[in-house]
Amino acid sequence: MCSALEQNSTTTNRQLSAVVHGKIAARTVSDYLARADPPFTTKVIQDQEPEELTEEWRAGARRWLGGVKKIRLDKRIYEDETPVFANEAPKRGRARRGTPIIRARFRYAKKYTLHVYAKRTGVLHWDLSDRNADTKEIERVAIDAVGGMKSGDTLIWDRLGRSGRCESDQPALQPGGARSIRGAWRVDQVLTSEGQVF
Repeated sequence: MCSALEQNSTTTNRQLSAVVHGKIAARTVSDYLARADPPFTTKVIQDQEPEELTEEWRAGARRWLGGVKKIRLDKRIYEDETPVFANEAPKRGRARRGTPIIRARFRYAKKYTLHVYAKRTGVLHWDLSDRNADTKEIERVAIDAVGGMKSGDTLIWDRLGRSGRCESDQPALQPGGARSIRGAWRVDQVLTSEGQVF
């Protein structure tokens, strides 16, 4: 029964009961699983892109992380973006027993994109826009963010090329030197594919 669950983590109690030919009732399967060593617990399934499960991708990620570790923390600038919706609100509240909390809230709302450039010391630049985070929008925000960067800093961008939003590895961002959309790049260099730190 345990080996069947290890092979397929979404197997139901009824299916597990069938594995042992009904010798354990479906309603008591969870009790047996809790006694296993180590015990089985309910977990949230983590979805990953198929390429992320390949050894080639993992080896590349380890190389990339090894390169990041060599950069001093106070010289790193991290950039990322996230969607923000106009109807976001706390999901929980407190009220007296027997009294529901009801509020008017639209199911659909306008979407914004929050861009943040941050160092160890704090936020260098942020931008809230109602445009999608496509290549042109990311370049526009990057150009505005250049003013807060210092020579010798390293800009670490997320993997935008992987998600299909980046048309090339090094879009042209010219103020003070080109900036790459992904990877780690020295701010004091005119960055081409040869200007990548690692």
